[in-house]
Amino acid sequence: MKKFLVIAVLAVTLTALCGCGGKTDYYSFVSQERRNVLFGESENYAIKCYSELREKPFKPDGQKQEIAYAVIIKLTVKSGDNGVIGGAKVTFSTDREYSALFTFHRESDDYIAISYVSSLPDKSLSVTVEAGGETETLKLDSILDGFAFSPEKALDLAISAVGNEFEPFAESGEMEINIRLVAGDGIFYYVGIITKDKTEAFLIDRDCERIVARKTLSN
Repeated sequence: MKKFLVIAVLAVTLTALCGCGGKTDYYSFVSQERRNVLFGESENYAIKCYSELREKPFKPDGQKQEIAYAVIIKLTVKSGDNGVIGGAKVTFSTDREYSALFTFHRESDDYIAISYVSSLPDKSLSVTVEAGGETETLKLDSILDGFAFSPEKALDLAISAVGNEFEPFAESGEMEINIRLVAGDGIFYYVGIITKDKTEAFLIDRDCERIVARKTLSN
């Protein structure tokens, strides 16, 4: 009986020291998790809204910081600049009203506005764009269709592909993970496992639930 108790105590102690069955909780290193993308357009604009958790400030450097809810509005002007370059802003409401100024990104010819919020949009969101003395309201709808494939599952596939390669970084706490829902010719998850020196990047097809691309990038 005494021998059995000693073995039981050792088992409990080892479990406590090693975590849940010795398995590393990689999800605890997630510093960006984009779970939803909403889209809408009009004659003048095409707008994507990224609904996510992200570190604040956002800096993929291999060190996870405090995370917060964020709404990122990406606006594409369909013809000309339409007066957007000069104090253009977007307004929307979730738990309360938020406003943010657009910043022009020359590499993509898009305008980006970021707001840190208390709650995230789900299935739809109305946004009002003010630019060049004109105001226009657009309704955005989620691109998701109820198909169940979570960011957690995408992360599991990426971690299975790298094996134990990132265990030392997990033990030292010197890593972070970005997970982004990507909408293009299909729906994908991007998973980036980031250390100070490199990013191991994966593109995972949501429909067939498999890795379709993998790339190692130097940081």
